[in-house]
Amino acid sequence: MKFKESKGSYNCWEVNGEDFDLSNRYTCCSYLGSGAYGVVAAVYDNNSSEYLAVKKCKTIFNSKSLAKRTLREMRILRIVSHPNVISIRNILCPHDRESFSDVYMVFPVMETDLSVIIRSSQTLSDEHIEYFISQLLQALSHLHSLRIIHRVRDSRLSDVHVYLRDPNSL
Repeated sequence: MKFKESKGSYNCWEVNGEDFDLSNRYTCCSYLGSGAYGVVAAVYDNNSSEYLAVKKCKTIFNSKSLAKRTLREMRILRIVSHPNVISIRNILCPHDRESFSDVYMVFPVMETDLSVIIRSSQTLSDEHIEYFISQLLQALSHLHSLRIIHRVRDSRLSDVHVYLRDPNSL
């Protein structure tokens, strides 16, 4: 992660080999992860003084299916409002509206994901397992009430992000 250059009201950051062109409002802090559809970086919002996650969906117009998938994700996350489903905070405007190919989505930053918790050496109590299952079922129930179906084959544990709580509060 390093600062590359300033482009007026935008800065270019290198994140895990990918260029992130972000408004001066954001300062890149660290690489969080990547998947088939994007690269995610932790950023500091200089206006709100909070840490957020920015997902870069790159070259989305190279494939009609990728463009549709990205649009679908943005539309769904903008209408879903539930404490157990991640909320999209913002979709960043491109600095060059005529020739942009990347889309940047802003999310709250999560402390960890479910795959990290399950693979950790810490023993999970029955209360922890019940808590996680309850959160997952509540999220799925809410999505289903909105007539949104999430295919099980698309659900990876690393896509299930978790707010950690004090185990004694469960």
